[in-house]
Order: sequence, then structure tokens, then C-alpha cells
Amino acid sequence: MLSVNDPALSVGVIKGSHAASGRVTSEPGLAQKGKVVVENSNASSEVSRGNDSADMTGINNMMLENDPETTKLVRQSPSSIFNVSTFSGCLPLTVSFENNSLNYDTCIWEFGDGGYSSLANPVWIFDEKGEYVVTLVTFGENGQNAVSRRIITVYPIPEARFEISAGDVHLPEEEVLFYNYSINAISWEWNFGDGTGSTSFEPRHKYRKAGSYTVSLFARSEFGCVDSMSVTNAFDDNSCFVRFPNVFIPNEGGPTGGYFTNRSDELDEVFHPVWSGVTQFNLRIFSRMGILVFETGDINIGWDGYIKGKKAEPGVYIWKVRGQFKNGEIFVQAGDVTILPKW
Repeated sequence: MLSVNDPALSVGVIKGSHAASGRVTSEPGLAQKGKVVVENSNASSEVSRGNDSADMTGINNMMLENDPETTKLVRQSPSSIFNVSTFSGCLPLTVSFENNSLNYDTCIWEFGDGGYSSLANPVWIFDEKGEYVVTLVTFGENGQNAVSRRIITVYPIPEARFEISAGDVHLPEEEVLFYNYSINAISWEWNFGDGTGSTSFEPRHKYRKAGSYTVSLFARSEFGCVDSMSVTNAFDDNSCFVRFPNVFIPNEGGPTGGYFTNRSDELDEVFHPVWSGVTQFNLRIFSRMGILVFETGDINIGWDGYIKGKKAEPGVYIWKVRGQFKNGEIFVQAGDVTILPKW
């Protein structure tokens, strides 16, 4: 005769004539068929026995009912339980969800930002600041469901912004002032690129020698979120340079003494450099034969294309310049310039 006797089923309810002894015995005809019935929903699934005594070990959270036809196992309602890898953090926040629910068949997650997932253990990225109510709904048999919720808080990232002293800075003589325009930050960490730094809001710094330095600012919010900004080659030769054109067309009206204006620059009538941070300057221009045709020690005076009052012949001429920038750097450059005829 088929019998079911399992201590693990103590959470269930045993009904029938043998409930007091904890043993449920099916009808002889059912035992001969070698089956008991496990009822999960409207349909019933069959569990075959190996011998006359069916082993029901490991079936928990079930309710036993004994009727004239079968022994039924009725599943309990689903639960909704989950853990999260973190409840709060800075943008962008990646959260792993672990579903520890019981007695469910399917589930759906709602992340509070419009996103959904039907995975058992999803991973979600929150890419905007705010509080999000994450909901897990589990579904069992007969339309039963369970719901649980957790709140995830996503903190904004501060904005690190700064500028360096306006105008050209002469290193190493001059002190540099850093202007802090950071937003939503409560602490700051500066790296001046020379092995030193500061935690002041707007520090001043004096470099020991001229050079190119990368300056960085790290801004931290009250929630520990960090943003950074860096200026590469903050004091590069971009603030100290001298550059020359390679063609010009002398004025047909006669010598101008090398003085240039915005109008003469538009017409390319005077050969002269554009520059920044130049403190010493000497420019010489030679013909292709090596004859000196022009020289000046004043960077504000260029060559108007005339030699001893006469217009120079069109063609290629060689220039060479020597000087010093305000940061102490010596420069020597050479090149060629072509005089074009007036059409």
C-alpha cells in the first residue's frame, strides 16, 4: 500500500483518517498504479514511486490533502525577497540584484527609471541622479504574486572647473593664481604638475623654473563623488612664440619704413612676425646670394620689401631671427620668404 511519511512536511496540513499518526495512506487501487499526484496549479503533475513507499523527502512548504482518489500536494504562496550590491552611489551607478524569493515561477523587475527586466538576477546602470524605487514582483501558481521594494539613491557628480591667471605669466618670476569655478563641491585637491599641490579653494603657486606643466583639479562633493579637470601644458610655448609668413607683396607706393597696420596686414604689404612673450629680438634678411638686405632689432618694425629706397626684385629671400622669450628661453629660427609681384 502507498504511504507518504515525511518529517519535512511539518509546515503543511495533513487531513484524513490517518492525520493523527502523521501517515497518509492512499487507496489500494491508486497504489497499484504506482503514482501520487503533485498539484501545482490547475493541472496536476505526476510523481512516480520507486517502490510501494513513495519518497517525498525535500518537498517543503507544501500542504497535504487526502481525498478518496489521490494524495495532493498544494504549493504555498510565492515570496518576494532580494538583495542589492549597493543602496547608493555616484553617477553612473551600477547595481547588481540578487533574487532570493521562494515558491515563484516567474518574476519581473521595475527599476523606477522606466526600465524593466525579467531576469532572475539582473544588473542595472542608473545614469541620472535621484531616488529610484526598485520593485520585484514574483508570480506563483493560480495567479498568486508577491511584491517587495528597495530604494536606490544616485548622487550627482560635481563639476570641476578652473582657469589660470589672465594674461601671460612669466615663469618662474611671477606667481600664478588659479581661479576655481567648480560646482557642487565641498573640497578640492590641486596638482600643479611640479610635484606640489594644494587643497585651497583658489591657491597661488610659484614655480621654481620655466617649463610646461599639466595642472589638475579634483573636486569632491558631500557624497564623496569626484570630478576632475586638467590643463595640459598650461604654460607651454603657446604663450611664448614667434611666427613668420612665407609670402608678401610690397606696397607699390614706395617705402613705408616697415610700419604695419591692420590694413597693411590685410594686403600682406609688410613682412613681420606675429609673436607673444618676446623680450629680445633681432631679424636679418638676406638675398639668395647672401647679401644682407634688411635688419631690425625692433619687433614692431618689419621689412616693407624695399632696399635703399628701391623695390626689391620678386623672388625668394632668406630670413634669420634670434631672441629671447620672457620665460628666459633663447630662440633662433630661420626660413625663407617670397616677394610676389603686384598683379
